[in-house]
Amino acid sequence: MGSLYVWAADAALEALVEAAKAQDSNDSIAMNEIVRRFEPKALKLASLLSMDYHLQQDIANAARYAVVMAVRAHKSGTPGVAAYIATTMRGAAYRAIDRNTAERETVKPTDSPVWTSTRNLVEDTTVVDTDLRLITQDLSVEQRGLVLKRYIIGASASDIAKDAGTSVSAISQRFKTLHKIVEETAVSYGLAAS
Repeated sequence: MGSLYVWAADAALEALVEAAKAQDSNDSIAMNEIVRRFEPKALKLASLLSMDYHLQQDIANAARYAVVMAVRAHKSGTPGVAAYIATTMRGAAYRAIDRNTAERETVKPTDSPVWTSTRNLVEDTTVVDTDLRLITQDLSVEQRGLVLKRYIIGASASDIAKDAGTSVSAISQRFKTLHKIVEETAVSYGLAAS
């Protein structure tokens, strides 16, 4: 039943994408319905990636706009439109963080409000996200950026090393340190570290 439901949902989304692409306007009924369907994902990304109210708004807006761009770029007849849109949203959210934090390079990472504000926090009731937030609370801003790039965006160690201007072995060492901190935090809260 679950796979039939997923197939039906994908088929309905593909029909909406085709209808949206047939219109020249990005404000068509079909496009608005697609954006509405992905709105919870945009808010969840914003909530997961930042606790700063203004940065959350930028992330959510970037993710919403990415939905429109993904619909326009998706090739007709290609399966996996939902996954393509979700991947595009994650990339846009990550770029929104980069744009907003690049301007604050003179601020010490420990002074950054990105991970300290609780204003406009979108509540998520899933155990995984709650556990993730709990076990990453002791990580620095840089370490959270590594978690974001590797485990949420899905970048490889070589891509992360290239972006950081360092070697893959240096990134591997950073991940070993990060994993140790996460494991210690998970054990202290009685969570299974993975």
